Amino acid sequence: MGSGILDGVNVGAFPGIHFNPEEYTSLILNHGSGAEYRRSVTCPCARIETRQAAMGCKFCRGLGLLYPEDLRGPTIVLDSSRSATNKWAAAGVLPSGTIQVSFPIGVIPAIGDMLLPDEEVHVVEETLWRDDRAVDGNVVRLDRARMVPGRDDPVPQRAAVERLLYPDTTEIERVTYIDEARDAMVAARPADYRVAADGTFTWAAGRGPEPGKAYTVRYRAPAAYIVHSSAPVFRQEASTGMPYKATLGRLDRLSADDLR
Repeated sequence: MGSGILDGVNVGAFPGIHFNPEEYTSLILNHGSGAEYRRSVTCPCARIETRQAAMGCKFCRGLGLLYPEDLRGPTIVLDSSRSATNKWAAAGVLPSGTIQVSFPIGVIPAIGDMLLPDEEVHVVEETLWRDDRAVDGNVVRLDRARMVPGRDDPVPQRAAVERLLYPDTTEIERVTYIDEARDAMVAARPADYRVAADGTFTWAAGRGPEPGKAYTVRYRAPAAYIVHSSAPVFRQEASTGMPYKATLGRLDRLSADDLR
């Protein structure tokens, strides 16, 4: 046999080579991308009869998560993997979007935290419904209330809130609905509706679809990703803590159960 480059060399005599967390963080800071990082807390609006977030909550917008101003701040993350695939499902094409990022030392992400990468924009399409419940003092009549196991009297339900999912909407590209009376597809004009700072969608009097009917909204907003399906990964080498790594999903690709 020919002689090898390590023939006669005691590899065990070489000093150990270890990863340096500070060098890893330096790599993230030098080659990563800026973002706003928002830590989450669970909203205490949960309804006693369902243990679910209240859909009409003005604080969490029915998501069950809050992002207080004092838990927000700029950061830099290293984007190591992206997925923007579509797959066919029973209801049609189901798009998904995930990213994997590494955080600098000192940032410990948690389920529910939100990341908004700088300069990235998501085009979002949502379907909303005009509320069709008769409301008196913001509470529906008892004949439309819902019975709850263990209670003899029905629990009144509050009116649904029509609200866009993403925070900080920057542009409404199109609002579409069907005019039942004219049997026509209609593109609403900006004067026909108003979008509040919290994303609440309100139609002008006499405008929009009939109560109980759907309408679609295509809009732009700063890209938002949520730490959701799996807990962030703690990594260490030679008993030394390394930067955390997490998988995040596009906000509009997550279900209500993912967010609560």
